[in-house]
Amino acid sequence: MPTDSPEGRSERRYIIGIGVAEYDDATLNLPAARGDVESITQWFESSRLAHVPALPELANSPTVEEIRKKLRSWLQERRPDDVVVIYLAAHGEVEGGVAYVQGRDSPRQGLAGAALEGTTLGSIIGQAQPHNILLIVDACVAGRLGSAIQRAAEDVADQQATRDPHRQWAQAVLCSTFARDPAHDGRFAKAFIDTVSQERWTGTSRPWIDIDLLMTGLNHELK
Repeated sequence: MPTDSPEGRSERRYIIGIGVAEYDDATLNLPAARGDVESITQWFESSRLAHVPALPELANSPTVEEIRKKLRSWLQERRPDDVVVIYLAAHGEVEGGVAYVQGRDSPRQGLAGAALEGTTLGSIIGQAQPHNILLIVDACVAGRLGSAIQRAAEDVADQQATRDPHRQWAQAVLCSTFARDPAHDGRFAKAFIDTVSQERWTGTSRPWIDIDLLMTGLNHELK
């Protein structure tokens, strides 16, 4: 069950699924992305610590600007004790040493100004109101994206100094691939659901899964 916050209010838990299955450049389409977002969202919605779905429009192949503006605005309206999980299924790419997430209107190449930089996404998370955010990146070059997002989120949070030192908080990024490795459409989401649905990884008594067991289970399932 959700725990009580210092203010006497129960934590609110949310799941946001961002999926870009269809691109203006149809050669970039990801047929499995829509189903991946649906399955991940439904699992968090029905888990023992149920999460409320939010921003459902971002599951329907949003543009770069839609991702940036809607995610930023929504996170700014939340409470510090809210818990947020964000699952992102889209194309990722590295150009000129910069890691990008490609929205529906992003081209295949020439991404500067036409795709969402990982550092921008990280800054949005770092300045957000909630103190506990998990971002799951299911994309090519997810490792590079995750590193850029995590560093930017930590830098912005430290600079703003808005975190209560007496309250536990965490911003974590889970990536579907290492570094610049490619992702296979549909594989990570299935491995995630298989892992969190098996008692050998989750146990039987706790409402959460240990991070080490999660990583072990994911690596096993992906093999």
